[in-house]
Amino acid sequence: MNKRPDWFKGIFPALVTPSTKDEGVDESALRQVIRYVLPHVDGVVPVGTTGEFVLGFFCVCRRPP
Repeated sequence: MNKRPDWFKGIFPALVTPSTKDEGVDESALRQVIRYVLPHVDGVVPVGTTGEFVLGFFCVCRRPP
């Protein structure tokens, strides 16, 4: 029995998340990376297997509104 959703097929690369000098997420650069990659793949894996999560700067991802 295949439990994978129908939409989950194709190429989903793990993206490198650009950071700023103060170890925050460089949102402008991240948008550029996504816009460059997305036309050529089926989806992306943010905070993938590229090691950023271990570095711990993703606590800055939740910004106040």
